[in-house]
Amino acid sequence: MSSLFTHNELVQIPVVIPGQLPSYMEIPQEEVRICIAEDHKANRMVFKNILERLDYTNIHMYENGRDAVNGIIKRAEEGEPYHVIFMDILMPVMGGEEATKILRANDAKVIHDVPIISMSAQCDYLPPLGMTDFISKPLELQSMRRIMEDFGRPRRLVETKPISVSGHPLCQPRL
Repeated sequence: MSSLFTHNELVQIPVVIPGQLPSYMEIPQEEVRICIAEDHKANRMVFKNILERLDYTNIHMYENGRDAVNGIIKRAEEGEPYHVIFMDILMPVMGGEEATKILRANDAKVIHDVPIISMSAQCDYLPPLGMTDFISKPLELQSMRRIMEDFGRPRRLVETKPISVSGHPLCQPRL
């Protein structure tokens, strides 16, 4: 003896409709654009070496906050904004706190919303308002790895493609 049970239920199946649901893809590490604003050359080199050990190679460096702000704005205007900014707090010409205030006041979303990670040798330092996170100096590989796992995996919008579900058995009327 055998039994046959059937169950009919109306279910909603999500369908991708072009232009309605954005799709994102993680940017490869070698394409992640990183800005370093640090006045000491030795620190810039250590920083760059650590990032390269983590397979980040698209790194641009500035010696002070003013040059960093100008470079960040220029890159954004050229369509290649930075994905992550590391900002030393104490620099000549313009410090990191002032540079961050200028960037956060910018109307361009690619500048205003970029993660800005403050850097300082002061162990009890709290990042100023507007900065996203903090990393202490001297820099260590594990600390940098944590920061890049949190902020160094940006995504870009990719074109959505519709999928057809009309031939799927669940989309057929049941008699």
